Amino acid sequence: MRTILNTRLRVAALLGVAALAAARLAAEECPEFRPTPEHKILAASAGDFDLAFSDGNKGSSSCALGLGGQWLLEQVKADFCGHSYEGCGATSYDPARRKYVCVWIDSVSPNPLVAEGAYDPATKTLTLSGDMTAPDGTTAKATLVTVHGDEGRRTFAMKVRDVELFRITYTRAK
Repeated sequence: MRTILNTRLRVAALLGVAALAAARLAAEECPEFRPTPEHKILAASAGDFDLAFSDGNKGSSSCALGLGGQWLLEQVKADFCGHSYEGCGATSYDPARRKYVCVWIDSVSPNPLVAEGAYDPATKTLTLSGDMTAPDGTTAKATLVTVHGDEGRRTFAMKVRDVELFRITYTRAK
């Protein structure tokens, strides 16, 4: 009987603590996100762009800030390696980790590329790295380097195992 009473008292105490915590959370407002200076760097990449690949292929990119100004959302359509290519990316800055983060998905792989890294304001270069999964299931280190130029122009290069796979020049569409 004493064990049952002690168990009931413990349960009641836990429920009371949970009710107090829930009431406190309900009384507080959700924090509002405010873009940081690092998020504002991403804003320079918003807009529509013509793409020129290093192998002569062409494409287009549409980039917009979304989700409260936290994410640069990009959609790419191109002719790549003789095929129609589509890709979508989302890039942001994680203030807690003090790193830029990116997720990329596309029509040539069922696996997302997740990368993180830093922006160098002196060279206007965003360098991200992460593991890329090959069709056979193996992984390799991928490095994504974006160099921002004048008037919205930028170059993007992708390296896998330190070998450049391709380079793209972004020119703001007219």
